Amino acid sequence: MQRAIAIDVTVQTVSNWETGRYKDVRLTLVQVKALCRLLRWTLDDLPDDFGAGK
Repeated sequence: MQRAIAIDVTVQTVSNWETGRYKDVRLTLVQVKALCRLLRWTLDDLPDDFGAGK
């Protein structure tokens, strides 16, 4: 629930991302920054590709 609140989406949306139901995640820059703060990540910690592993 904390992630959903931090990036201003519903808990159901986060659950759908986690289970793979929503594969196309579109976050605004504000949401990405909020998620990085929550996870204590820097931009360098973000993956280069959010797609499925190949």
